[in-house]
Amino acid sequence: MVNEVLDRGKYKLVEFRAAAVETANQWATGARDAVSTAAKRTQETVAPVAESVRRNPWPAVLIGAGATWLIVESARSGRRDPPRPRPVRAT
Repeated sequence: MVNEVLDRGKYKLVEFRAAAVETANQWATGARDAVSTAAKRTQETVAPVAESVRRNPWPAVLIGAGATWLIVESARSGRRDPPRPRPVRAT
Protein backbone atom coordinates (compact mmCIF):
# COMPACT_ATOMS: atom_id res chain seq x y z
CA MET A 1 0.00 0.00 0.00
CA VAL A 2 2.81 2.43 0.85
CA ASN A 3 4.54 1.56 -2.41
CA GLU A 4 1.36 2.34 -4.34
CA VAL A 5 1.12 5.76 -2.70
CA LEU A 6 4.79 6.44 -3.46
CA ASP A 7 4.35 5.32 -7.07
CA ARG A 8 1.33 7.61 -7.47
CA GLY A 9 3.33 10.48 -5.96
CA LYS A 10 6.21 9.84 -8.35
CA TYR A 11 3.79 9.77 -11.27
CA LYS A 12 2.22 13.07 -10.19
CA LEU A 13 5.69 14.66 -9.86
CA VAL A 14 6.65 13.46 -13.33
CA GLU A 15 3.42 14.89 -14.75
CA PHE A 16 3.97 18.18 -12.93
CA ARG A 17 7.56 18.43 -14.17
CA ALA A 18 6.50 17.74 -17.76
CA ALA A 19 3.79 20.41 -17.55
CA ALA A 20 6.24 22.92 -16.04
CA VAL A 21 8.81 22.26 -18.76
CA GLU A 22 6.16 22.66 -21.46
CA THR A 23 4.95 25.95 -19.95
CA ALA A 24 8.52 27.26 -19.67
CA ASN A 25 9.17 26.33 -23.30
CA GLN A 26 6.01 28.15 -24.39
CA TRP A 27 7.03 31.27 -22.45
CA ALA A 28 10.54 31.14 -23.90
CA THR A 29 9.16 30.80 -27.41
CA GLY A 30 6.80 33.73 -26.82
CA ALA A 31 9.60 35.88 -25.42
CA ARG A 32 11.89 35.02 -28.34
CA ASP A 33 9.15 35.90 -30.82
CA ALA A 34 8.45 39.20 -29.03
CA VAL A 35 12.13 40.18 -29.07
CA SER A 36 12.43 39.23 -32.73
CA THR A 37 9.38 41.30 -33.62
CA ALA A 38 10.65 44.29 -31.62
CA ALA A 39 14.05 44.09 -33.32
CA LYS A 40 12.45 43.94 -36.76
CA ARG A 41 10.18 46.92 -36.02
CA THR A 42 13.10 48.90 -34.64
CA GLN A 43 15.12 48.21 -37.76
CA GLU A 44 12.18 49.21 -39.95
CA THR A 45 11.82 52.46 -37.99
CA VAL A 46 15.50 53.38 -37.83
CA ALA A 47 16.36 52.61 -41.46
CA PRO A 48 14.44 55.58 -42.97
CA VAL A 49 15.82 57.94 -40.32
CA ALA A 50 19.38 56.78 -40.98
CA GLU A 51 18.87 57.21 -44.72
CA SER A 52 17.53 60.72 -44.17
CA VAL A 53 20.57 61.62 -42.04
CA ARG A 54 22.88 60.20 -44.72
CA ARG A 55 21.24 62.38 -47.36
CA ASN A 56 21.20 65.54 -45.22
CA PRO A 57 23.56 65.31 -42.21
CA TRP A 58 23.54 68.99 -41.13
CA PRO A 59 20.41 68.87 -38.96
CA ALA A 60 21.85 65.90 -37.06
CA VAL A 61 25.19 67.70 -36.69
CA LEU A 62 23.46 70.79 -35.29
CA ILE A 63 21.34 68.72 -32.89
CA GLY A 64 24.47 66.93 -31.68
CA ALA A 65 26.32 70.22 -31.24
CA GLY A 66 23.41 71.69 -29.27
CA ALA A 67 23.16 68.64 -27.02
CA THR A 68 26.92 68.73 -26.44
CA TRP A 69 26.75 72.41 -25.57
CA LEU A 70 23.97 71.79 -23.03
CA ILE A 71 25.92 68.96 -21.40
CA VAL A 72 29.13 70.99 -21.21
CA GLU A 73 27.35 74.03 -19.76
CA SER A 74 25.54 71.88 -17.23
CA ALA A 75 28.79 70.25 -16.13
CA ARG A 76 30.62 73.58 -16.02
CA SER A 77 28.02 75.25 -13.81
CA GLY A 78 27.86 72.25 -11.47
CA ARG A 79 24.08 72.54 -11.23
CA ARG A 80 21.77 69.67 -11.79
CA ASP A 81 18.53 71.57 -11.17
CA PRO A 82 17.44 74.64 -13.12
CA PRO A 83 17.83 77.92 -11.22
CA ARG A 84 14.89 78.84 -9.02
CA PRO A 85 13.07 82.10 -9.69
CA ARG A 86 13.61 84.83 -7.12
CA PRO A 87 10.62 85.81 -5.01
CA VAL A 88 8.90 89.00 -6.07
CA ARG A 89 8.83 91.74 -3.41
CA ALA A 90 5.69 93.72 -2.91
CA THR A 91 6.30 97.44 -3.35
